[in-house]
Formats: sequence, structure tokens, C-alpha cells
Amino acid sequence: MKLYRKWFLLFLLFLSASTGLEWKEKSAKAAITWNTSKEQKTVKGNYTYYYYLSKNGSYSWIYRVERADGKKVSALRFPEKIGNAVVVKLGKDPVKKEEYYYNIWGDDVEPFHNYVIKNTDITALEIPDTVKKITAASFSGFCGLKSVKLPASMKKIPYALFYQCSQLTEAELPESLEEMNWEAFAKCKRLKKFKISPKAEKFHCVKGMLLYKPYKFKESFYVFYKAPAGKKKVKIPEGVETIHSGALSYTNAEKVWIPASVTYIEIDAFSESKAKRIFISKENQNYKQAKNCIYNKDGWLEVVIVPKSGKVVLPKQVKGINSADVIGKDRIAALVVPKGFKTFGIDCNYSLRFQTSGMNKIYFRSKKPPEAEDFFFVWDCTFYVPKGSKRAYKKWWYEKNLSFYQSKSDKVRFVEMKKGKH
Repeated sequence: MKLYRKWFLLFLLFLSASTGLEWKEKSAKAAITWNTSKEQKTVKGNYTYYYYLSKNGSYSWIYRVERADGKKVSALRFPEKIGNAVVVKLGKDPVKKEEYYYNIWGDDVEPFHNYVIKNTDITALEIPDTVKKITAASFSGFCGLKSVKLPASMKKIPYALFYQCSQLTEAELPESLEEMNWEAFAKCKRLKKFKISPKAEKFHCVKGMLLYKPYKFKESFYVFYKAPAGKKKVKIPEGVETIHSGALSYTNAEKVWIPASVTYIEIDAFSESKAKRIFISKENQNYKQAKNCIYNKDGWLEVVIVPKSGKVVLPKQVKGINSADVIGKDRIAALVVPKGFKTFGIDCNYSLRFQTSGMNKIYFRSKKPPEAEDFFFVWDCTFYVPKGSKRAYKKWWYEKNLSFYQSKSDKVRFVEMKKGKH
């Protein structure tokens, strides 16, 4: 009986602790409720700040700033408080399901269409540590800005926050950082250095590059999170096991070195990259390289650099294409598929941009068509196939694409080749 009572008391104690922890977590995550029906403004120096107050009056959100007419200023400073209300948020929330955003001046920003109104006057930006959230694209087009320090308590760096800040060379990231959108610093072509406090738990910087450590208990596991856009050469540090999605996107790095420790390259790691050469350590057991192509140990294509000729020749080691990063996809004109190639995966249409690229020639070296996990959607294209295999390829094509083949204008031609012609 005493043993039973002891276990029962322990259970009650555990239940009480769990409930308390849950209450604390919910309390900590409680969102601030804003009174957006009442727009307010205050003038400080050369700026007018437009803001909302929280319903309890304790917090303020500056959503737009206006400069005084005729006065040229070089520094944009945000106050810690407006009255007694602590400033915790900056920027205007994006419109849902739209492709445009607003910067802090209230100007439209459309990164998808490469549109932003550029401002060269502001060379300094001061944001108090009270700020916990800044909305997407808030400082887009600040072309005079050379360095920036983000508030320590900020946990997420949003999409296009510093889009096209062309003079930005250095960014000091928040100590509390948990996540950064890989397009936050898109087209910051002179950005060469990220900095972060040594006290940061999840991130640290090596030679200006941002690394992420997802697990405290695994000392050696690092993720290569982001390279600054202005670096011409990127040497990923030894010890990195994963190259994060977007890590080399919108970067000017022409040469990239991948160490032996890398075991996983995430999808879109090299999306919109300008890399001309990628070097992989010979000791790397998971990835190999041939003919401008990087493939994994199972033969799946991971990254390919399209040559100036536009003709991509897949090496014989490549057995399939699915979610590959194609660097220079806009200039791809022809694809040569090796004899041992087996599968076009479900995502290969997205990877190779069959629908939108200029690819109009595909050469197949095998008499047997490969497997295709989804429709093989190309048009105005010529399939060059080995002699005697035209019928097999025609059958393969129509069976996979019958429901998508809409008109005679979507011309697909089949030409038998003599051996060695491709």
C-alpha cells in the first residue's frame, strides 16, 4: 500500500509540473493584440512615425515612416518607446496571396518582378533591442546602407528584409536568431560578412559565413546555413554535414568547395547561384563529380552547371534526375541522357524547367526509354534516339503525356541517329 501511495504521489507531482510547464509555454507565446482600427502618428526629429498601439497600451508597432519634406537625412533611428508604449514591431504586414510587399516608407516592393524603389540617402539604420519582429521587405532598396545590426531579441529574419541593398557589406545578426529566410539578403551583391554574438545558441559565424547547429547533444553536426552574397569564393568548413536550402542562392560565389564531411545537400541549396566551378573533396563518400555534374552515391543528379554552349551532357554515373539544382537553367538548350540512365523523377520537370527553358533537343543513348514517374512535359522539342528505337520512344512519350498533349502546335519530333552522332 505504501509503495502504491508513493507512486501515486509521484504521478500527481509529474502531472502538476507538466501542466505548469504547458501554462508557462502558452503564456510566453501569447500574441500581442493590436488595435489596428486606430492609426496614430508622432513626430520625432526629421521623421513622422505612423504606429498602432496594443490593446493594453503597453506596446507600439511602427508600420510606416515619413521623412520631413526638403530635409536630407542619412540616419534612420527608431525610438525604444512612443510615450510609455515599448516599440516591439516594425514594418507593414504583407497582403496575403499577393506578390508585392511594402518597405518602411510604404513603397511597393516586388522581388518576384525585380521591382523596388531605391533609396541612397540612408547610410545608417538604428533599431532598438526592444524590437522583436520586423516584417518582410521592410528595408528593401536601402542602397546607401553599408552595415546593419539587428536587435538581439529578434528570432526570425523574414523574406526580402534587405532585398537589393547593394552597398551593404556587413550584417550583425540577432543573438536570439532561430530562423532566417534564405532570400532575406537577396541581391546584396557586396555583402561579405555575417556576424553574430558568441552567446548565440543556435548559430555561429565562420569567416563571415553563417552556420547552424540544430542539436546541442551532437557536437560535430553543423549545417552550412548561408553564404554572404558578395563572396566570390566559398569554402564550406570541414565538419559541416548539411548544406541548407538556399545556402548559396543569390550569391556571387563563382567557386565553391565542398568538404568530405558533407552528407546531405538540401533541395535549392544552389538555386539562383552563380557558381562556375564546384570542387568536392576526394574523400567525400556521399557525393562525386563529373562533367559539371554532382551526383550522390545512388546515382541521382544533385547539382549541374549548364555550360556556355547550353548543352548538358550527363555523365554515365548519373542514373536519375529528380530534385536537382540546375545552375544557369535559363541557358539550357540540350540534354544528353547516358545509356545507363534509368529514371526521370516526379520533380524533374521543376528542376530542369522543361516548360519554360529553351531546351529543344534531348539525346537518348539507350534504346530502352527510361522510367518517368510523372508526365514528361516538353514542347517544340526533338528527341534524338538510337537507330531502331523510334517506335518505343514514341509509345513511351504518348503514354506518359496523352492527357497533357493539347495541340499540334506542341511539336515533339522523333529522329533516329546514327551511332556516335550525339
